[in-house]
Amino acid sequence: YDRATFTGTNVYYVSFDNVQVGKLIGQGFKDCITAWNVSKPQVFTLNGGEDTDPNAVSFAQGYNSVIWGKTDSPLPAGTTNSDGYTLVGDKVAPGWDNAQGQTIFQQQYTAHRRGE
Repeated sequence: YDRATFTGTNVYYVSFDNVQVGKLIGQGFKDCITAWNVSKPQVFTLNGGEDTDPNAVSFAQGYNSVIWGKTDSPLPAGTTNSDGYTLVGDKVAPGWDNAQGQTIFQQQYTAHRRGE
């Protein structure tokens, strides 16, 4: 993953194109929605660490560009796209905190759950 190397005479930083990683995640999501024949999906996005981690911001920018055609993050509930998706929520788990993320997810799942 992202690494700075401090040995030798030069300092190097090796990373990924995190926006491109987000785009791949978004395309994978779209491919699954299509393969599963989901019509008019209600989408909830829970991003970890956008408040503290620039990589998380870049992932979200890439994902949002593929799914919503926008690079803003978080996006407002009610955002739609030409494929019939509706965003019901876009939240952040502060500081990658798993316990807060779990609570946020459970609340959103309960609020927006459709039949099984």
